[in-house]
Amino acid sequence: AYIIRRNIQTGEPEYISLDLFSVMADPNANDNLVMRPEDQLIIQSQRAFLDDATLTIAGAVRDPGTYEFDQSMTLKDLITLASGLRMQAASNRIDVSRLVIEQNEPTRVVVATLQVDEDYNPVDEPGFELQPYDQVFVRTVPEFEFQKTVQITGEVRYPGPYAIIADNERISSIIERSGGITDEAFPEGATLVRRQDSIGPVVIELDEVLKNDDIPSNIIMKDGDRIFIPKIKDFVAISGAVNTTELYRQDLLGDNNRVTVVYDGSKSASHYIKKFAGGFADNSSKKSTTVEYPNGEIKKAMNFVLFRIYPKVEKGALVKVGTKPVKADDPQDTQKEDVNWGEVMANAVAQATAVLTLILLIDRAGR
Repeated sequence: AYIIRRNIQTGEPEYISLDLFSVMADPNANDNLVMRPEDQLIIQSQRAFLDDATLTIAGAVRDPGTYEFDQSMTLKDLITLASGLRMQAASNRIDVSRLVIEQNEPTRVVVATLQVDEDYNPVDEPGFELQPYDQVFVRTVPEFEFQKTVQITGEVRYPGPYAIIADNERISSIIERSGGITDEAFPEGATLVRRQDSIGPVVIELDEVLKNDDIPSNIIMKDGDRIFIPKIKDFVAISGAVNTTELYRQDLLGDNNRVTVVYDGSKSASHYIKKFAGGFADNSSKKSTTVEYPNGEIKKAMNFVLFRIYPKVEKGALVKVGTKPVKADDPQDTQKEDVNWGEVMANAVAQATAVLTLILLIDRAGR
């Protein structure tokens, strides 16, 4: 402690150090001075000689954080203040990182690994004491994991949640554990939604997976995945620039001239359009014809110079025919229309055939 005493005449301060322990133990001690008016008695705290020392605890505890250091705090106290160990905590692997500070020497770090009992007391070193700036890390038991589940609904024999029981378990395994698909199942239209990483819907080919589980579509299941297998769909829908209004009443048609017909086998989109939708409309863009499958996959017509290949139609598919872009009526517009090379070649062949036929007739008449 100190007494700060000012000279009455000059006002200059005088600092007088005291040992308060000796004063309190013996009132007759020399340091038990008589106080004068305007004297200041200053008693320093031990904390004033520490640079804001702290203790940190992290890892498998319920409330990790940083706490102010005090010599009275034990490792048990620190773990208790952190609300205790989590279920997955490894009580035999608690690392304490300590900063070693030596006078005029570079700092260094040492690490001690401790084990605690059920009451959080050190087992091997019962007298272990925390030091300023210690960092405590509670490790997790190796390969500790809570149950991960997937949900399968629809046409399986035992729908519901299933726990993932093996590393890298795949779709085929989950389907097998659910009893397999029912007789009314439509695996071509199965869908998967992945919650993990906010991925959302994923296109799968369950029908192919059920035939061969050694393909990329047999993906590894993740926690929170949801699989839905619908019932058999025996219908095909057709919409867009087609002539359905010439074949059906308006009450049988939906938006965009959409009509739903019975599945007629795995044939091309062109077959369905001609047989069930009255063919392509005058404003149709045949090259924009697409087939949307129940699993979300879309295939587009493949256009070549002289011919066009339309995608195959499967059960539950939607056939769409696009329209040609509308051009503005402008007399100054000199843009040329798209050339239909198929028609050009057909006309050329027809004209050449006619010319050859005429030549043959003339030749025969001359004879």
